[in-house]
Amino acid sequence: MKLEKNEYENIPKLYIPKDMHNKNKLFIKDGVIYKIFNDNSFIDEIERNITFLISNPVPNTPIIYNKIHEGNSFVGYTMQYIPNAITFRQGIKEDIPLDAKINAIREVYEAMKYLHSFNIYLGDIHSDNMLASSDGHGYLIDLEELRFPGDEWKFRQCYLVKPNDASKRINMPSIYTDNVKLMISSLSLLLCVDLEKYISKSSHDINLEQLCEEIILPLNDSNLNEYFSKLMNVDNVEYFSDYYFSKQKLDIAKKERRNYKWKK
Repeated sequence: MKLEKNEYENIPKLYIPKDMHNKNKLFIKDGVIYKIFNDNSFIDEIERNITFLISNPVPNTPIIYNKIHEGNSFVGYTMQYIPNAITFRQGIKEDIPLDAKINAIREVYEAMKYLHSFNIYLGDIHSDNMLASSDGHGYLIDLEELRFPGDEWKFRQCYLVKPNDASKRINMPSIYTDNVKLMISSLSLLLCVDLEKYISKSSHDINLEQLCEEIILPLNDSNLNEYFSKLMNVDNVEYFSDYYFSKQKLDIAKKERRNYKWKK
């Protein structure tokens, strides 16, 4: 798809809350979003990613329709608009039924696991890149920064969570790093607290042991504590959605978490 600048800039803009810090231009028409990049950092890798996503539709993600070019330059793409949906971060403040939260988390994990089956990782995972719709579905969005083998130090990292201070493995996108980050976004939605904000504002690079001690252990959730011990094994990754939601008793789900205070 080739567009001149005045063609898409005449399309109505998609409203994005300021706190989402969107760095690109978004327009919407007839249920289609036009996403235009404001800079060309790693633009060749991004075009490669969009080409892959068009050829390999990922379940529980917006459909990508076409690449957008200005002249011969790749500048963006068009994708499906998901109506009546909010981000996981917005969902922290909303009264979403537990079953709907769990299903949204499961479906986002299914999208991530599909990409992992191609040896492709997300890396750029945070609670604004996941949607929960009013009909109880989950969507993973903004996939243009997928990491293929060899992309380890490209793109950006939203925050760091390290297995220990000496390890550099968490810096490189992998099944392990994706699972840790998505687990944190999932827990934020379940607990109604913004764990990402806590991590990003920390004066030090918080590691998993600290996260467990300061946030998870005080919940006294035996299932979650058991899973956290498994999470530390970077060589045998067990997805949060597969392990935790397979338990018959969801202790974390049966308690009100909106006013939960964690150690600072």
